[in-house]
Amino acid sequence: MKTYENDGNRIFYWKICNIQKRNETIEKIIYNKFSNIVNEHRKKRVIVNTLSLLLIKIFISCEKELFSDTDKRRWVFENWYSYKHMKNTGLLLNFSNSHTKNEYYMYGDIKIYHRTLAKILDEMEQKRYCVRRNGYFCMNKGYNSKFQNGFWLFNWQKFYELYAEYRDKLNLFDVEIDNYSPVVIKRKIDGNYKNCTNEYNIDLLFKEDIEYINKLRSMYSEMNVSLDLQNANNVQNQIFEDYLNKKRYEYENKDESNVFQYDVYTEIELLNKRLSKPYNPYRLYHDDGNFCWGRVYGNGIDSLPKMYKDSIMKINGDYTVSIDVKSSILQFYILTYHEDIDNKQDFYSYESLQNVIDREHIKLFSQCLNYNSSLLDAFRAYNGNYILKQNYNSIITMELFKSIYQNMIEERPYFQEIWLHPEMSKSIIRYEADFMKTASQEMMNQHMPHLCNFDAIYTSYKNLSTTIDIFCSLSLSIFNRSIYIDYDKELYSSLI
Repeated sequence: MKTYENDGNRIFYWKICNIQKRNETIEKIIYNKFSNIVNEHRKKRVIVNTLSLLLIKIFISCEKELFSDTDKRRWVFENWYSYKHMKNTGLLLNFSNSHTKNEYYMYGDIKIYHRTLAKILDEMEQKRYCVRRNGYFCMNKGYNSKFQNGFWLFNWQKFYELYAEYRDKLNLFDVEIDNYSPVVIKRKIDGNYKNCTNEYNIDLLFKEDIEYINKLRSMYSEMNVSLDLQNANNVQNQIFEDYLNKKRYEYENKDESNVFQYDVYTEIELLNKRLSKPYNPYRLYHDDGNFCWGRVYGNGIDSLPKMYKDSIMKINGDYTVSIDVKSSILQFYILTYHEDIDNKQDFYSYESLQNVIDREHIKLFSQCLNYNSSLLDAFRAYNGNYILKQNYNSIITMELFKSIYQNMIEERPYFQEIWLHPEMSKSIIRYEADFMKTASQEMMNQHMPHLCNFDAIYTSYKNLSTTIDIFCSLSLSIFNRSIYIDYDKELYSSLI
């Protein structure tokens, strides 16, 4: 946003962008949701305008990068890019809490001073809507330098219903696709991927994708997807409780248990409202010169928390089971390029690292190696993920990062051809997406309702055996060997 100082004509950019139009719908929501704050002030219109500006930019910013690279520093939070990260971390807004700044922001034709916005944030913190944290950025020598403005960590549970109203009424979060095109193409321009779909003959180049996505949309329109905790069995309840205990543990470690209160049934009710709305799947390609990668998105559950998908999700009244490809990107790489390597192994498990790093950390470690072209960049991405989550206990040194990498390469030297070669990883994503698309098509041919979720398919537990057969048959026809898939056997047995 353009902000103006009182002592001159200097113009500079701040982290909160300008809002050109006021929105009565937003202001009405503000009155309803924050009446306890609004009613404590005589200048109610100022407070409503301030909250409207603040919250619009909070929700819009969840789809944009909060921090950008400069010649001198690289923001640790640069990998924060989506609603999922916002939902998991609560990290929404980078903002100074100074009450003395003279800058102002415009909400339509209404002038809002920085000090008013800072005061509102303070009051929201007192009401436990948010909590302030220090910010950090990455210099060449490490991650210890503080970013002076800091950032606000919001209690997203309190905002969830508000978010839903914004999404429904303003469509702030929909992907920018003309008429929900079945295929979307983005090209990297000025460091960001931007929609360039209309530059291509979609009907000619992506005929098969269009047919598939339209068929998928038709299937989704006739499906009933819901979450049901009340009728869950003991195994499902235990899966769900394990996830909740993990979240509680993380909050307690951050000393934020007093900020984040988890009302499961309220969230399930809100999520069911979202799951009942129409889905608009599309195939997204990233044009880096050769259309090297692209997955299917918009399937209704892309951002649904894993603890719900893996335990209490139903399709047409039946509880579901997730069938996913084990170590997906790495396994597809082995299937495609290494006939001599056994693909039926866990590529996130290393004998030499059993007492050094656990599987989940190795998984993230591998992903960072897949999508970065240097060890330094991979190291920054790895630590940046945990700084983003405020999980400072998981941050490691560059020396340890290099040591772990060397152990992994010594144990599986064939990964040298994909690690630190992001173009290879992106091309594998396309193989994965094409495989999952073909499996999904065959399931539709056999009239088996399902939800696609990148390298996994969720379907009724009754369809598990047939789905496994489809995966294996497809793999044999493409790679001349069976693919290694995974599903929760204990959950499946409990549902039979």
